[in-house]
Amino acid sequence: MFQDRDALREFNGHIANLIKGLKVADYPDLLSEDGKVKRQTYWPTWLKNGLIYRDKARCAICLTDLSGIIATGGDIAVDHIVPINLGGTNDPTNLQILCKKCNGEKSGDKCSTS
Repeated sequence: MFQDRDALREFNGHIANLIKGLKVADYPDLLSEDGKVKRQTYWPTWLKNGLIYRDKARCAICLTDLSGIIATGGDIAVDHIVPINLGGTNDPTNLQILCKKCNGEKSGDKCSTS
């Protein structure tokens, strides 16, 4: 199931609907504002490696090779499938890898994956 990003998007969409109803007054350690979890600023190496393995070292949107074997300079960005702005979480099931170009073009108001 961890490799099925459509299922992950749907699952995390259900979680996001629950998070949108939460109040920061009730969960000050978890939420930055009502219905929005605090953004993670650091991703551990083990997590990045797991996402690279799951996504086969390809951008989840344009499928560009990010392994460095075929092409160099493929900077990797960890991205939320369901954005934080829409109630998404920092859970590994809600993360994917993107190339810098796709990450820069993706806005925080839509769910994008291949």
